[in-house]
Amino acid sequence: MLMERGDAGKYKGKSLEEIDLDMDEEIVCDEANDEANFPEPQIEVPENALDSDINENIGSKKESEIVAPIHAAEKKKPQKRELVPWTTCQKKVVLEHFEDNIKKKRPPKRHECDALIAEHPELLKNKNWLKIKVFIQNAYTKKMRLEADD
Repeated sequence: MLMERGDAGKYKGKSLEEIDLDMDEEIVCDEANDEANFPEPQIEVPENALDSDINENIGSKKESEIVAPIHAAEKKKPQKRELVPWTTCQKKVVLEHFEDNIKKKRPPKRHECDALIAEHPELLKNKNWLKIKVFIQNAYTKKMRLEADD
């Protein structure tokens, strides 16, 4: 709060035990500032609108009609991942191309994956750079697990 007000320089070099603040005073000052900065909005009601008309309109809607749009937005179903299996040919090409990365246990960079996709556009048409990167990471982490088992 002191930093927001620009008073932090007064307490430079002091520990928390050395600083004495009256938090109630801070809250009162902040609330006064907030009210000054954000006046309460004024709502204008036409003179011909009757209180009974407003109450009738509110009462005529069911609670479910009022709340339904909010719940519909919250209940969005998460998209299911579509798993596209790797073909033997795709695996062979990707593993050969990133053989050094696997040996060094280093994931490929985006531009490296994009370059491979550009070399084999038809073969890798259903794979993006991130899927290739994860495939390579899995290749060397699985090898690590196999080596640990031996």
